[in-house]
Amino acid sequence: PMDGLPVHEFYSGPDPTQEQRFHIELKETEEIQGMRAACQLARQTLELAGRAVSPGVTTDEIDRQAHDFIVANGAYPSP
Repeated sequence: PMDGLPVHEFYSGPDPTQEQRFHIELKETEEIQGMRAACQLARQTLELAGRAVSPGVTTDEIDRQAHDFIVANGAYPSP
């Protein structure tokens, strides 16, 4: 990636195969807890981005703030 972060193993590329698209994966309790934590961070990030919106603030600045917040919380940001 352009920002120097490593590409994680969950990244399967832009076009999943039909098998990947229709595979149903059952999650363990620990995985579900991780998904909940990720969703909470996503909510917090959206709230932060919403608070940053005001006249004169560019979308690049809002993106930077969201990116920095995600990385500061130990998560891997979406490109």
